Amino acid sequence: MTEPTPSRCRTRFSITPRGQLAVALFHLAAGVAWLSGDASVRLAASLLAAPVLLDLGWKLWAKPRIAIALSTRRGIARSAFRESLVLRNDSPRAALRELRLREPRTHVPDAGGAHLPWLPPSSAVRLELTARHPRRGLAVVREFVAETEWPLAFFRWQVEIAVAINLLSEPLRVPFATDALRTAEQRRDARPSPHGETEEFWALREYRDGDDARRVHGRRSASLGELVVAVWHGTDASERCLVVDLRRAPGTSDPRTMRRLDRELGHAAWIVDRWSHEGLHEGSRFRVVAIQRELATTIVRNARGARDVLAWLAVAQPVPYRALDDNETRELAALPHRLWLAAGGYRERGAHEATTHGVRA
Repeated sequence: MTEPTPSRCRTRFSITPRGQLAVALFHLAAGVAWLSGDASVRLAASLLAAPVLLDLGWKLWAKPRIAIALSTRRGIARSAFRESLVLRNDSPRAALRELRLREPRTHVPDAGGAHLPWLPPSSAVRLELTARHPRRGLAVVREFVAETEWPLAFFRWQVEIAVAINLLSEPLRVPFATDALRTAEQRRDARPSPHGETEEFWALREYRDGDDARRVHGRRSASLGELVVAVWHGTDASERCLVVDLRRAPGTSDPRTMRRLDRELGHAAWIVDRWSHEGLHEGSRFRVVAIQRELATTIVRNARGARDVLAWLAVAQPVPYRALDDNETRELAALPHRLWLAAGGYRERGAHEATTHGVRA
């Protein structure tokens, strides 16, 4: 069975409402017995105290020691999942009985967590928790809460287990079916034909297994006797670009910024999914440019690159406003087929608005 992940365990001992009621009744009966001196009242007070003392003695003897092992988890914010984990009883003498386990961060109230009726000392068991991803972000420590009130429920052991494992919640996908996206894709697909080319080069020779006839340069292929792919600068699908602007508007601290940020990053995640899916079939690539404290560019060539971009979108935060320098302005202006998302809330007018080759959302 899987070895437990390094974790930190903290236990809390408390009295339950049932225990508080029993202690209150004991104090009442003891007071009446002291005032009256009646033997039957003293017996009633003793009968009230006996189960409380029994439960207290058992709880102190059977202090729980728990370890948890699980794998890293990655998913989309607010999506449901079933978490599989290994729970081990590290106590050498006491079994775990009637244990309830939950993770507050991902807890689904209707599911009620996991219930473990019995677990012998120094043994482990695999459990499943019905959970839901929290909002966008990365948690490097996952915290679980285990509780047991067995046997008489007058007192409660609560164990908080902190496990050093990642929980990554990607942005919730928000479809971006606007004219801006359609315009960007139409301009990308409007590829001019090379000067002087005709349809004749498609019949230079018979097709051979393994040939890729996309973007074939007809004249060079005819002269060399082999297929030569034409490179059309400035119109290739690899130059399609998504710009994520994380700058806040200058001098503002609008509380709606985070809601806007989550929505815009959801648009960005949806676009990355769409473009990366297209790239797997077309062999194309695209760029993601982040305007943060510095300008960062990522070229997405495969599914792994898309996953890296989605991981960055999960932890992206707005930054204070800063003006772009001349080099950054020229670099952004040189990107064709760009789609601009003002995720931080700053919408600049002028140089960075929609240009001949770019669309701003």
